[in-house]
Amino acid sequence: MTALVLCLTSGAMACGGVSPTVNTSGDPKGESSFANIAEVLAADTAGRFTTLLACAELTGAGAAITGTGPVTLFAPTNAAFAKAGVSCTKDTKLSDAQSAALLRTLAQHVTDVDVRFSPPAGYDEKKPPRGLELVTTRPVTVDSILLDAPGTALVVAPDKSVSTVDAPAKKAKVVEADIQAPNGMIQVIDAVLIPPSKPVYPPTTVPPKPFE
Repeated sequence: MTALVLCLTSGAMACGGVSPTVNTSGDPKGESSFANIAEVLAADTAGRFTTLLACAELTGAGAAITGTGPVTLFAPTNAAFAKAGVSCTKDTKLSDAQSAALLRTLAQHVTDVDVRFSPPAGYDEKKPPRGLELVTTRPVTVDSILLDAPGTALVVAPDKSVSTVDAPAKKAKVVEADIQAPNGMIQVIDAVLIPPSKPVYPPTTVPPKPFE
């Protein structure tokens, strides 16, 4: 999975002191005091995403949520990771195999489109923004950035649930929806979406969109 780590980092966005323009699906939406999804998660007042952020840092997957986007992160809480038996801190030591498995799990939670349960301001259904998937009356299927296993597609339903196409019964509930970040959306979920345990195809050397 080294190739995936490297191509994720190619889209990393500089996190300087200047507040960037919010850029969702290519359409400017105003100003933000945060640079990206990772900063929004880190600023959570309840500290619900410390495990997610630590896991992302340990595996090198953090660049997937600090790139220019648009992306949507289905963000498991600390409680969700605990329920899945996953524990990460900045001091956690991972073997190569553990790191690869964790990276594949994290990659299952990111998609390169803007997934929302409510329309953005000024939404015109006749002219939807580029890369927007609006989940209202029907389930929407989107691809995660996990490229080397079945179940890369995620099914997001109007009842605010998300599952993988290969395990539709194992649903995570969206407990907080449509958190806006400059480079995309955050959907907070109460369970970790576990991909198949082994890759079906060799790790790709093709950068997953939108990090090409």
